[in-house]
Amino acid sequence: MLISYSKVITTKSRIYVKTYEHPILSGYTRNKRIALERLAEGHVQGITQQERSAFSLYRTQENIKLVIEDNITPFSKFVTFTFAQAPKDRREAIKAFKSFARAWHRKYGEKLNYLYVLERGKRYTKRLHIHAVLFNDRYITLTEMRELWRYGSARVNAIDHTGNIGLYMVKYITKDTMTLTNKKGYISCKGLIQPSETLYPDPLLIDPSMCDYIKHFTRPLYNNKGEIVSHSKVLLQEIRTLKDIIPHDKKG
Repeated sequence: MLISYSKVITTKSRIYVKTYEHPILSGYTRNKRIALERLAEGHVQGITQQERSAFSLYRTQENIKLVIEDNITPFSKFVTFTFAQAPKDRREAIKAFKSFARAWHRKYGEKLNYLYVLERGKRYTKRLHIHAVLFNDRYITLTEMRELWRYGSARVNAIDHTGNIGLYMVKYITKDTMTLTNKKGYISCKGLIQPSETLYPDPLLIDPSMCDYIKHFTRPLYNNKGEIVSHSKVLLQEIRTLKDIIPHDKKG
């Protein structure tokens, strides 16, 4: 059982440090963890469904961004796949992408590494389409891409740097895309690298001048029924090296 006030998330390009107002708990049963988190908060406040949905959306966007960062390659691509004939439903769209992945494997002799979301158009037909990140470190032409995708058109989206693909992708993650795709918010192949997480029992101190990015937000706290009853503050800091964390014996 572990009570932690900080979490360090490491991808191959960035390091994120989260410091919590109230501790996160691991190693407990769900009911015990909920009870302790509620006790740590000390009081109950009503949380609206809108706030609950907003946090769920933020968490999905953050997860997608981290997974993309940890799997990106110099020739990764952010591609939008559209359908000439509208799919009947999400299952038909997913089946089409699986067919595309098999065609990739046949042509190049390698597994397609991917992550994608489904989105419905906002005008006219409101036809389903797919926003995908293809992680394979292989240069292919747009003509080749369209030959593999036999269901309509494929467009490789312009990105100023492959390291920013995650930032572009999360713009397409909305409550509607989460409903269309699945509970996780995205569909991906097996075997993608997952960001590593390390928990620390004490709040970590970082010199703000060493941070590339700082953000304040909140996370939900639950009652013993699993309902969100309040929020707890979280500080998110992005650093370049673990050496930027000040050791506890040098604090204060």
